Amino acid sequence: MGKFVCIAIIITTIVGCCPATKVVKKNGFLIVQLPNLFENKGAIVPKDYQTASEALYFGRFTPCSEDIIGGEYILKANLSRLCKSSSDDSSSCVKDLSSDYRNYNRFYIGYINKQNQKLLMIYLFNYSSFEAKKRFCGWENDYSFGAGEFWEKNTWTAFINLETGQIE
Repeated sequence: MGKFVCIAIIITTIVGCCPATKVVKKNGFLIVQLPNLFENKGAIVPKDYQTASEALYFGRFTPCSEDIIGGEYILKANLSRLCKSSSDDSSSCVKDLSSDYRNYNRFYIGYINKQNQKLLMIYLFNYSSFEAKKRFCGWENDYSFGAGEFWEKNTWTAFINLETGQIE
């Protein structure tokens, strides 16, 4: 019942706030488009979907629209500072992400930290190249990640503490 209520709230809130928004459910992922925040699509990963990072946290939650919208605004407000501070480490900030981040697709995954605070992981990935479309094939149904040069150039992850408004 809780999962249904969250999905109903997401659909009602997103469609109510953004009339041009599209919401589609695929294999448990809720696919959203929020044109006021970014150009491409985002996938809300439900809490029961297994991820590689689960062992590092104390729990999971399925992000709702308020979590996503709040997280996107926090990311946008801090993006240029984050990219400047990590310019020495190419894996920390994709080249020119501050100008292109609206064009990246996203995964939204909710975690609970040891202080029982909600963390929203926004995993941005560049879906524009032929190579990216091969690597991220089926992204609307399955969470993908990896290591190496391709992943460093085409993905970026932000952990946003929804309680404090800080990026961790």
